Amino acid sequence: MCAEDGCRRRAGARGFTLVEVLVAMSIVALVTPFLFAGLISSLTHARQAQNRGATTAWAQAEIEFLRTQCFQRLTPGIRKLTPAALLAGEPALPDGFAAGFVRLESVGPASLVASVSLHERDWPDPDPPAASFFTTTTYIADLRVAGACP
Repeated sequence: MCAEDGCRRRAGARGFTLVEVLVAMSIVALVTPFLFAGLISSLTHARQAQNRGATTAWAQAEIEFLRTQCFQRLTPGIRKLTPAALLAGEPALPDGFAAGFVRLESVGPASLVASVSLHERDWPDPDPPAASFFTTTTYIADLRVAGACP
């Protein structure tokens, strides 16, 4: 209901005009995509960092597993790691990874080069695909103490 002066706004009345509300909504509509893009980018980077941390921890555990083996039993060659093909005591593959790969190469009478890699997908061939999510290489030497390797 309108008073005598019509439906005009009284001086000092509180509230927003329709134009002010539309301008505010336009600003929010323009800024929102940038905020969501930043949020999605941050989440993507956080997930990648989490995967890098998990793969680094797995690779270190796999190398330590190889180093605890009797050096005489480590033979040069390749081995594909899947959840079903893990040896007793070997670390499980991180979540989100289907297969790993271990390559041992002889570089002398008492040392090996060990390369381990993680792959997000399994592959049918004996050799892994060229691209892996994570790969690292290290040396394993025969540093036995007398009687330590049965």
